[in-house]
Amino acid sequence: MIVSRIRDLNEAEQTLSAEIERLQSELQRQQKSFQDFEELRRRFRRSGYDSGHSYSTGRGF
Repeated sequence: MIVSRIRDLNEAEQTLSAEIERLQSELQRQQKSFQDFEELRRRFRRSGYDSGHSYSTGRGF
């Protein structure tokens, strides 16, 4: 019974570790997308293509 419970806990730990890894990877991808967007926005503003009063809701990331 104890061995079975330890095995179940180990399996749960592996599942959670894989999910954490997946979520961290997704977070990094989204952070990179946001940084790319911010850089594009800065370039547009520097070039005078974008109004200083415009904004983004951040949706679509």
